[in-house]
Amino acid sequence: MMNRVRSILPLALAVMLAGCGQELTAGGLTEGEVAAVVTDDPGGASANRLSGGGPRFSLASGATPVVPQGRVEVEGSVAIVREDGTEVRLSPATARAEVRIASAEVDTLARDSALAARYTRARLTFTRVQANVTSGLTLGLGVPFTGLVRVDLPTALVVERLIDLRVVAGREHELVIDLNAADWLVLASPLGTVSRDAFGAKVQVRVR
Repeated sequence: MMNRVRSILPLALAVMLAGCGQELTAGGLTEGEVAAVVTDDPGGASANRLSGGGPRFSLASGATPVVPQGRVEVEGSVAIVREDGTEVRLSPATARAEVRIASAEVDTLARDSALAARYTRARLTFTRVQANVTSGLTLGLGVPFTGLVRVDLPTALVVERLIDLRVVAGREHELVIDLNAADWLVLASPLGTVSRDAFGAKVQVRVR
């Protein structure tokens, strides 16, 4: 009888360990956390990249940079795409983020777990973008502008950017969406509207 028990014990132990392994996998140890945050930081990684060869901010007399002041807000969702084309949504529904223009302030737009893997694209969907400008914005022929500036979005705008995000199991990762508001605010019409293409071209994404 004792010999029989001894022969059964290793088998039972193996079954238990296999079950624990399945539970550990199901429990999310193969996943990492990814947060997508919004900023409008002129000193960030995208600050030195000039779009279209022009200056980042309009210049007043004496070549002193004039930086728009106010707040910018967006509504939308974020997804990351693996090398095999699989999309992982970081926000189940439309979310909102708001930051101060030309500042290092950040606001979380989306956050979720993602399978440990390499992600090569960020897919941003914007449904509403607007800025409330309090000072520092000059349009067209040198006319100062204050008030609400809206991006013309009759339908959702999808912006894709190449990234190199390697999600590690059990670790937190951050995707930074830089709105670069100063670059598209100067393209507003006298009525305070910016085209979807002008806005979309200025948005930058980086992994931090």
